Amino acid sequence: MLKDSIEGAKLQGLAMTYHMLGRHAESDSALQRAIKDSGGTLTFETALAYSVRGERDLAFDWLDRAYQQKSPALYKIKGEPLFDNLKSDPRYAAFLKRMNLPL
Repeated sequence: MLKDSIEGAKLQGLAMTYHMLGRHAESDSALQRAIKDSGGTLTFETALAYSVRGERDLAFDWLDRAYQQKSPALYKIKGEPLFDNLKSDPRYAAFLKRMNLPL
C-alpha cells in the first residue's frame, strides 16, 4: 500500500508538472493513472492536482472526498499555495467553514 501511495503521489506530481509545461495529454494520463493506482485514496493530492490544472469543480469534488475520508493532509489546505486559485470561489470559504477553520 505504501509503495502504491508513493507511486500515486509521484504521478500526481507529474500530472501537475506536465500541465504547467503545456503537455496536457501526458498530464491527463498521469493523473488518471495516479487515481487508478492509488485506488482513489490520495484525495487531497488529487484535489491539489485538479486545482493546479484549473479544474475547480473536480478540485472541490476531491476536497469533499478528502473531508469524508478524514484525510490527514487536510490540515495543509490554508497554507498550500497551489490552492490559491480556489480562494476566490465561494466554495472555498464554505469548505473552510465546514472544517471549522477561519478564513
